[in-house]
Amino acid sequence: KLIGYPKSRWNRVGGCHLTFKFDANKFKSFGFVRNPYNRLFSAYRMLKVFKVPFSNNIKGGQIYPSNDFDHFVRDIYEGYYWNDHLEPQINFLPVTLKEVRQLDFIGKVENFADDWMRMQRVLNHRFIEDKTSIPIIQPKSLTDALNLKTNETVYRSLKKEMNKNTAQMIQELYKDDFVNFGYDIEDFGDF
Repeated sequence: KLIGYPKSRWNRVGGCHLTFKFDANKFKSFGFVRNPYNRLFSAYRMLKVFKVPFSNNIKGGQIYPSNDFDHFVRDIYEGYYWNDHLEPQINFLPVTLKEVRQLDFIGKVENFADDWMRMQRVLNHRFIEDKTSIPIIQPKSLTDALNLKTNETVYRSLKKEMNKNTAQMIQELYKDDFVNFGYDIEDFGDF
């Protein structure tokens, strides 16, 4: 994620606003994006496993993610809760802001190994010689959490399915991600 661009409502880290002073033209920049359907479902599973509550600005108090993905998306769409895992990717990779230097490379998680190798060519630096050497990346906190039987049961029990209305809400919420990162709204990932 790029930090410090004002477009996002979550432009802070740990409550501190950051300012960088350097000549950005001396650096190469890159980012990776993810299919909006898969990304949102992944956030849903993570929020359920970690039992992350949200402040509810409409009803007051705190609420937890809904018990099924369709209701979870509807609650987001209707403004009941939000956090940075739900923020559109366009807010982290500001490809539409003319006053911001554009990224040298944007890859897709779905093609990670191939895009990583392409990114190395763009950066003119080889971190890894062969794409078969690229490890499968899973955040340690999630791996640790899944080692607890209760969390693993919750994680695996969440059904990866959605109805047509849910797909339409995701398309509206993440329209800029679909358009700017070249995702087809009919490509439902692995749903």
